[in-house]
Amino acid sequence: CITVDGIDASEYERCYSITVEQPSPLSVYGKVAPSGKTVHYNLTGGDVYTILHNGKSIQTEQQSIDIELVEGINQIRITTGIECQGIFEEEYFNSAQVFYTPNPFRDELSVYIGGQDTAITIELYTTQGRLLKTSEHQLSATQRVIQLNTADLQPGGYVIKSCGDTTTQSEIIIKR
Repeated sequence: CITVDGIDASEYERCYSITVEQPSPLSVYGKVAPSGKTVHYNLTGGDVYTILHNGKSIQTEQQSIDIELVEGINQIRITTGIECQGIFEEEYFNSAQVFYTPNPFRDELSVYIGGQDTAITIELYTTQGRLLKTSEHQLSATQRVIQLNTADLQPGGYVIKSCGDTTTQSEIIIKR
């Protein structure tokens, strides 16, 4: 209520009622496609959504959107522009393709590394998780194949892991 100094409230008083409603919270449901190359989002709570993907910003009024993931780390941040509605932040890793052949193998295993990584680390583990070997390899645009000598391994199952800036992949391999 508003009154004037020096004038009785019974002569001058104005009263108002204000209700400030809070907006709905930002709700984001994300699902990565089976290929691992895109993520689909269902968005609610806002009229306009700002999506920041690895530093690039887009705005949409749609409540459903697909984001194509680049190889390597993908940082995604979604807001409505109204801070009290909340912020969605998620990080995804989209690995370049790696192929191990032949599988099962005998005395040599070929590792084909996709993507653009120039350095890769290959680790070989027992199926119980004990590290057996680690090797560092340099790659070029034209040489993407690593030959591993496996003559010293006993027949059986192993886990091979390939790691680089845009590559992280593990697979079970079998020595005959």
